[in-house]
Amino acid sequence: MKSRALAAVAALSLLAAPVSVQAAKPAEIELHIETTAQVPPDRAVVPIEIIGSGETEAAARADLRKEEDKLMAALAAKGIDAAKVKTEGADSGKDPVTFAAAEDLAASDGAACAAVDAAAAASDAAAAPAPRKGKSAAMAKAYDACGAVLNQVASKTLLVTLDDPAKIDQLQGMSNREGYSGARLRPVFTQSDPAAARKKARAEALAKANAEADAYADAMGYRVVRIVRVSNARPSISMFDMIAFIATMDNKSAMMQPSWFGAIVVETVSVDYVMVPK
Repeated sequence: MKSRALAAVAALSLLAAPVSVQAAKPAEIELHIETTAQVPPDRAVVPIEIIGSGETEAAARADLRKEEDKLMAALAAKGIDAAKVKTEGADSGKDPVTFAAAEDLAASDGAACAAVDAAAAASDAAAAPAPRKGKSAAMAKAYDACGAVLNQVASKTLLVTLDDPAKIDQLQGMSNREGYSGARLRPVFTQSDPAAARKKARAEALAKANAEADAYADAMGYRVVRIVRVSNARPSISMFDMIAFIATMDNKSAMMQPSWFGAIVVETVSVDYVMVPK
């Protein structure tokens, strides 16, 4: 009986003992990565003012149409569809053309022109008092001699929508032509699809974070095994981050186009990874 009891105790002790020693879990460490991605605006509306002039409003309006035709032809030559060009204010139902009276004489030659103008007026008074259209030959000659400007100036603004903001430089070159409001191009930048732009920026930020985590892990002889935490909270911007942001922007956008800043889509992501030795 005693031998049987000892055998049973021995058997139970064998069952209770571990078959093998369990291996220790590899050492894990966490890695925190923060990345930012930007999607620049992909659309711009460029206002271009055109100007026509003439002795009457009708003549100024006709000259304005000629200037508009020339501009539209130039835009077509650069591959810009006419459907992308609208007249500012036309949707309101009011006449989008603005008129202004020009000065009769060039200010730079005032005294000399005044004398010539007086002589021309005397010549007109001495002529037969028949009704006449426009200026007499003497008056026209006086105005030509004095560099006088025409009486009426008509203007309106065309809004050119560009699906490729890079074409703004081409329009800037065109603006040097006579009759355009030259160096004052002020594009308004926008996103054609803000939701799509944000989705793209988010995907790029996550991809950058994953690549950076893999690079850090590889440098340490580790590998990334999982993600434990993700946040879209933006970290505080340091002075160096601000300098890098400004330095990477296009100089023209930074100095001339304030709306470019507001149209950028920015996504920031913070990710905590877990790494183990390779």
